[in-house]
Amino acid sequence: TGQTALSFQYFEEMQAKGIAGDIVTYNSLIGVCKTVGDWQKALQVFQDIEAKGIPRTDVTYAYLIQALMAGDQWNRAAELYRAMQLEGLVTDRTAWSQLIRQ
Repeated sequence: TGQTALSFQYFEEMQAKGIAGDIVTYNSLIGVCKTVGDWQKALQVFQDIEAKGIPRTDVTYAYLIQALMAGDQWNRAAELYRAMQLEGLVTDRTAWSQLIRQ
């Protein structure tokens, strides 16, 4: 969508200026994807975070879980939730409620 394209355009401009994205930046990108229902793009951003070695947060996981569930990707969301637990991230009420809603 236009909103997603604009967000990624700003991100690319930021990188072109030599400003590296941090987890807040990447969480924002996943959040935009979640909002517009683009779970594939959200998953791609998540994989980019992993490839760059940036530690993910509970927010990263929660946003991606929400994006996956909005795209009817229930099994992927459940797998991601388990991965979140294996990384030792706190599984709070928000994360649980996302899975329960399915």
